[in-house]
Amino acid sequence: MSKRGWKQQSVVATIQNPASTAATRDNRYNIDGTQKNEPATVYYRSDGHYVVCNDLTGDIVQVSDTNDPNWIDPFGNIIGSP
Repeated sequence: MSKRGWKQQSVVATIQNPASTAATRDNRYNIDGTQKNEPATVYYRSDGHYVVCNDLTGDIVQVSDTNDPNWIDPFGNIIGSP
């Protein structure tokens, strides 16, 4: 997370007080090669950067790269736009 400009405190703050949220799925692969299909939530900051959290496990699935001005949000939102 730190390579993408996030600290634990900023992840927690985003989840606790998001500018907006969106439902998604956690489709990560398990060690045995099977794929998860669990509910997850995208928590957005006001600048468009986001944290994805698995709703069942609390795992952080993905964070946007706050250091990359050309980061493309795979959920269809434009980074830097409310």
